[in-house]
Amino acid sequence: RQGDFLYSRLFAWRGSFEIASDHEEGCLVSGEFPTFDVDRNRIDPRWLRYWLLSEQGLREVGDRSAGSTPGSRNRMREDKFLDIRVPLPPIADQRRIAARLERLDASRRRLAHLSEHAMSIADALATSLCARPELTDTDRHALGWQRTALAEVMSKSSSTIRVDASMAYPNLGIYSFGRGVFKKPPIDGGSTSAVTLNRVRAGQFIYSRL
Repeated sequence: RQGDFLYSRLFAWRGSFEIASDHEEGCLVSGEFPTFDVDRNRIDPRWLRYWLLSEQGLREVGDRSAGSTPGSRNRMREDKFLDIRVPLPPIADQRRIAARLERLDASRRRLAHLSEHAMSIADALATSLCARPELTDTDRHALGWQRTALAEVMSKSSSTIRVDASMAYPNLGIYSFGRGVFKKPPIDGGSTSAVTLNRVRAGQFIYSRL
């Protein structure tokens, strides 16, 4: 219900706490997301959320989370959550602090949005400078542009190696939309179905078929 305080048992240690808004009214969650009514005369749920996200709050949550795989399967049960002791300033102070933190948080999100927008514009500018969409074909021809098949200016590399089951091979992937490459876990020669692998050299052009 609107105003409920809820958290994720599995990711509480990572700060998965939230207050349901009118947009979530009537939605359903599994037992992995405990929900709580809040005595708003004593505690402001916004203040509680910010405190739980603080260094001290996350430490308290981490100490009460347990599971078979620390760091990925840690869960915090409801009784452990309710056992957390929190410092409570007067309710008026809680509301004032929470309101100020909300304004700061909104400014932070706005700044992040503007930064992301600026990056998008910068990426679009680079593409535009390369493609020059404002030029007609006649303009391009006058400036010395040519339309050329890629086969005329590049050729497929044939630097392949045969997979050895006893070896591990460094691996990489490619981000979408020209955002570069990233390292992946090594390929285990004993478990891969590939018979050969392509060796990448500096300066090569590479793309993902998929």
